Amino acid sequence: MVSRQSDPASAMQVLADRLVKLYWQTDFRNSTLAHAERAALAEETIEIWWEIYDQFVFWGQCELLGQDIIRQRFDLLVMLRDRNMLRMDTERRLAELLGYYFSVSDKALARKRLISTVGDEQLEVVRLLTKAGLSEPGSFVRQLLSPNTKTNTYLQVELNRLTDQMPASASLTERDLDNAFPTEVTNWKLEASRQVRLLVGRGLRKIAAITEVAAALRHTPDQLQQWERDLVKFSDYENDLFCAELVGEFEDQLRASHYTNIRNYKFYGSFEGVFNLERATQLARHMRQVRMSDIQHGLRAVH
Repeated sequence: MVSRQSDPASAMQVLADRLVKLYWQTDFRNSTLAHAERAALAEETIEIWWEIYDQFVFWGQCELLGQDIIRQRFDLLVMLRDRNMLRMDTERRLAELLGYYFSVSDKALARKRLISTVGDEQLEVVRLLTKAGLSEPGSFVRQLLSPNTKTNTYLQVELNRLTDQMPASASLTERDLDNAFPTEVTNWKLEASRQVRLLVGRGLRKIAAITEVAAALRHTPDQLQQWERDLVKFSDYENDLFCAELVGEFEDQLRASHYTNIRNYKFYGSFEGVFNLERATQLARHMRQVRMSDIQHGLRAVH
């Protein structure tokens, strides 16, 4: 986390006094400084500006950068939250944590500071998200390159030129944000979509399977189709639903023997180093414990 000044007003006053002194010291009406002397004082002024940035503005950089990472990597964030790897107390300050860890060059020092704040497990979550990084400049860089200055035309033109070269930021819909920060309802929608794929695996046509599950859950087929469209945006959910279909296709074999006894089991692919039929075996055990009435009750409880 960004360290805060214990007495920010006093610290800022010291820096402000130095700037005021330089401001008057370089006024042509008050001095006859040589060009080299003025250049040295100008460089000192910029250095003080950066010192102010580090002490009082850096937290804003971290917050905006962290939010950029969350927006661009929310599929990874979904996976981490669904695996209960992200605690609520960490999530409340996640953006600044991500921005800080992403910004600093000395990762060993950053880890030492953050371990005392969030602990080893949560630090690993931060490390995974920051390792994914940014796919493009985000809101922080746009804010930085859009100075609200009325007199510094040169700086404004140069920074606007850089801004114009940046790709447009992708906007998130409310549905995307719901998936980025999923609640219990996402899990129940996944359970419903698994039931559809289970029936498809058993040989039922997709529209018939959707209609049957929708009727059992007292929802419309359009709703179930929309749930699946939302879920398959994320590779882990997409693979999960494919494995649910494999459960329907091979449920007798998966219940009676090991998945490796299924002919050409490798043909059905893998995800993140695990054969899909192995995932289907684990998913089959879970789905046998989930009744349609459980899903219906769960969806009603969270709406």
